[in-house]
Amino acid sequence: MGIELKGWYALAKEGEPTFRYRVTPAVCSDLDLLVVYPWALSNVISGSPFLYEPYIRSARFAAQYKNYFWEHVRSSSADKRIRLSSVASYYPIKSDAISDVPHSDSGGNFGRIARTGIMDDFTAEVGQQLLAGIPTDAWRRFFRVFTENPTQGAIDRLIDTLDREQKASPDALLKTDGHVARLRAILEETASIFAGP
Repeated sequence: MGIELKGWYALAKEGEPTFRYRVTPAVCSDLDLLVVYPWALSNVISGSPFLYEPYIRSARFAAQYKNYFWEHVRSSSADKRIRLSSVASYYPIKSDAISDVPHSDSGGNFGRIARTGIMDDFTAEVGQQLLAGIPTDAWRRFFRVFTENPTQGAIDRLIDTLDREQKASPDALLKTDGHVARLRAILEETASIFAGP
């Protein structure tokens, strides 16, 4: 059995894995797997790497769906054809050219499995899992603010938005005002670390 193992930093601003999986379906056996491990640091900005439950999918299915999506699902006026690799045996050697190649890919998106939609439920689940008591997606949105040279007002507005969303959600992970107050305190403390003295 072969395993294509990928890592995904769960707090990356894209909110989805960015790896490209271009392998041709013909080289994947029935037992081969594509495995994606989301990870973060146990204390969010420090600590030991923490692994979430992995995404596990048939490698052949992922390769087939990648090609199907490119040719039949995505909306584009560009040439949607794909030149399949000529390698058709399982467990090829390193020098074998096993990647499929699109006729047109000006954005470099061919093989971006997460953009095909087959990982949507998984990425949403990762976003709802708690990291230091706060949903991973809330952390991601919070950190995204800091890539834009935020003002204190922008930080406060984001914290208020996350607070309102948690209170309004019927299946909120943070069930009580105490939990929401904790979210606010942790985010404000983290913001002060990033802001510096």
